[in-house]
This record gives sequence, structure tokens and C-alpha cells, in this order.
Amino acid sequence: MTRKKYFLKKIGFTLIEVLLVVVLLGVIAAVSLPNFRQTYARLKLKQAADQISYMMRYMQTRAIHHNVMGRLEFDPAYKHYWFSEMAIEDDGEENEEKEFKRIAGRWGRTFDVPDEVRVETAQPAIQFFPDGKIDKARIYVCEKADCWTVSTQEQRGYVDVFDYRLEDQKKEDKTN
Repeated sequence: MTRKKYFLKKIGFTLIEVLLVVVLLGVIAAVSLPNFRQTYARLKLKQAADQISYMMRYMQTRAIHHNVMGRLEFDPAYKHYWFSEMAIEDDGEENEEKEFKRIAGRWGRTFDVPDEVRVETAQPAIQFFPDGKIDKARIYVCEKADCWTVSTQEQRGYVDVFDYRLEDQKKEDKTN
């Protein structure tokens, strides 16, 4: 056998080498897949909390700019939310019954909470005032045991987002 033919026979991988690589890739994929699912769920949770906080900041700005009281409202199941503002009468005055109507346009549409995420709050509606103040409220955005907090209680007129359930954290601080 010439040197060239011997060299050409050695090029390539054997079936055992290919199977070994496939098994190793399978093990790596099996180990990393649960971690990816957890990361995806946490990302979805963060996105839901951020969206609520961004929308609250928008409503605060709108209330100041239009000089009218606004409100973030949740449906009874806390799976949808929308914005409304105090209805203005024809003479430009706020109505006496304090009625709110939904905002017109794309900001008045119903926003959905992802199916895997649940929202908890003590208030089904949060008020936004023309002077920039916001009702003190905490909104918990949770998925299984993991919760984020969207809060207006820490600093008046400001929306904070925490990557934990805030009341639980304060209880732990008191015990330490």
C-alpha cells in the first residue's frame, strides 16, 4: 500500500466517534433545557412587570399633560387591564359623578397579562392625579413562587419595580 492510499483511508470519523459526539451533545442539551425553561419563564415575568410599570408611567404623564385624573383598571380576574380618565363635560369641567371613560386610541385598548403570570393587588383601580401623584399601591406580578413588585408606595409619584415580593422582604428585614 502506498503512502497516499494509507493516508486517504485514515481521513474521516468512525461510527463510534460520531455516536460518542451525538451522545455528548444530547447530554448537554438535556442538562441545559430545564435551565432555559426557567430563564424563559423569568424573562416573561420581568416583561409583564416592566410593561405594567411603563404603562403606569405613561398614565402619570398623560394625567399631568392633559390636566385630568386618570386611572389604571384591572378586570376582576386580573388578567386584563386598561386606562380610563375622568370624563370632561361640554363646558370643560369634570363631571360631578366622578365618572371615568376609557381612553380613545391605542392606549385605550385592553392589555393582557400572559397566561402563566398572575397579578395580585389590593386595589382594582389605581388613580393618577394631574399634579403627578399616584395612589399608593403595590402590584405583585407572580409566576409560581417567583414574584416581582410594581410599587408606588416607596416614593410618592414614582413607580418602582422590584424583582421580589416587597412585603415578604420587609418582613424578613424586621426579623433580622
